[in-house]
Amino acid sequence: MPVCPLSIFPNNTTIHNAHDHVVDSLGGFLVTAVSWHWLFLPNVPLGIAGAIIGRRLLVESPPRPRTALDGLGLVLGASGLVLFLFTLAQSRRWGWGEPITVLCMATAVALLVAFAFHALRTANPLLDLRLVGNPTFRASLLVIALVTVPQYARSVRAL
Repeated sequence: MPVCPLSIFPNNTTIHNAHDHVVDSLGGFLVTAVSWHWLFLPNVPLGIAGAIIGRRLLVESPPRPRTALDGLGLVLGASGLVLFLFTLAQSRRWGWGEPITVLCMATAVALLVAFAFHALRTANPLLDLRLVGNPTFRASLLVIALVTVPQYARSVRAL
């Protein structure tokens, strides 16, 4: 049975297993008895409740002044990420020791390092890397990494 990463119940517990069976059974019933379109119906009251609660609890942020787009940061960051992901995707076919793989990966890393240096020295960067200095933000990045990296590794291993 697939693990629900967004579940409020801890994995491998009786409550979690019951939750999965109830949700799967309800989904199967809706698809079989009515139509797959009805799977979205339970989200309507949740969305309405979220909008009402959000409207009451969230404070409106003051408007920020408009700044120019960081074009150099956009070029460096986007090209570095695209080349990095392309190299990861092609590394199986090319082989990790091949010169093309090493060259592409080195270029991607150089572009991303240049992006980081540029972002730290620009007044209005595309991505403010100084946020990593905030302990709460840093902790959230760590949690995201601890959740997504094992899931990605599991999916890569399944290939």
